[in-house]
Amino acid sequence: MYNSQQKRLMSSRKNHPISTRLASVLVVSLVSIGIGAFTPVFASRPVAAPNAKKGAEGNNYTLTRPALVVGIFVEGLDADYVNLLRDNFTKNGFNRFITDGVTIEDVNYGTDLDATAATAMLMTGAAPSVNGVPAARAWDTETKSDYPILLDQAKIGNFTDETFSPSSLRVSTISDEVRIADGGIGLVHSVAPDAQIAIILAGHAGNSGFWLNEFNGKWSTSTYYRDVPAAIAKRNYGITLSSRLDTISWTPSLPLELYPDLPDYKKQFPFRHNFPAKNPNRFRAFKASAPEIMRLRRLVSTIFPR
Repeated sequence: MYNSQQKRLMSSRKNHPISTRLASVLVVSLVSIGIGAFTPVFASRPVAAPNAKKGAEGNNYTLTRPALVVGIFVEGLDADYVNLLRDNFTKNGFNRFITDGVTIEDVNYGTDLDATAATAMLMTGAAPSVNGVPAARAWDTETKSDYPILLDQAKIGNFTDETFSPSSLRVSTISDEVRIADGGIGLVHSVAPDAQIAIILAGHAGNSGFWLNEFNGKWSTSTYYRDVPAAIAKRNYGITLSSRLDTISWTPSLPLELYPDLPDYKKQFPFRHNFPAKNPNRFRAFKASAPEIMRLRRLVSTIFPR
C-alpha cells in the first residue's frame, strides 16, 4: 500500500512550491512516574487561499501555513492531574490548549493498547489490525519467542545493535503525508527515548529517527534513515550524556506548597532521583524522568531553531 504513496511523493517533488519542516519528539513513560509527549513542528511559507473570501473591508483573507504547530501526546497522564496542576501552567503554555482547544471526552479506544500500538494508531489514523502494529512485541510461532514488532534484520543500527525500520507499518503516517503534501522538500526528524516509537513518528519518509540507547546513552538510529542532524552528532561526539548523567538529579520543579493534594509526608520528604554510574539501568530510568523531557525540548529547539 505504501508503494503508491512513494510514487506520489516522487512525482509531486517537481511542482510543489511549499516548504515544510516536521520534527517529532516523544517522551514515553516507562514507569508510572514518567509522562509522554509528542511534539511535531511544521514551518512553511504563506500560501494564498484558492477561494479566498472577502472581509468587511473588502480585503481577501489569506490562508497561512503556520510557522509552528505543536501536538502533544501524553501517555499515562490522568486528566485529573491536568486539572489539579492547571494553576501552575503559563497563559501561553499548556493553559492555551485548555482554554482555546477542543476537548473530546469519553473516547473509546477499543482494546487496551501499549504505548507503541497507541502511537501507531494516532500517527496513522488506523486500527492495529490495519496499520500492522498491534503491540510493541509480536510472537513468532516458529521460534516460540517474541520479537520487537519493527525488527528488521536487513538494516544496521548506528550507535546500537538494535535493527529497526518502519517496514512493518502497512499504511502511511502523518509524517509521510506531510512529506507527500510538501513534494518531498520538507524535513521530518523524530527523536524519542524509545526506538520503535521514534520510528513510528518518523514514518516511512522521514529524514531521520533517533532514540536514546539505554545501554550507552547515545542517540541511536537505523540505516533506514539517511540524515543526521548536527545537534544529534554534537551530542554523540561532544559532551555525552554518560559523562555527566551522575551529576543530574530529578527533584520537584516547584515549591512543594504549590502541588495540590500532596500528602504531608511527601512535603516533609520530597523525592529526589539520581542516576549514579554504578546503576546499570541508569539510562533506562533517565528515559522516564523530567530532566530527559527538558533535554528533548532543548534538542528539538536546536534541530529547528526559531
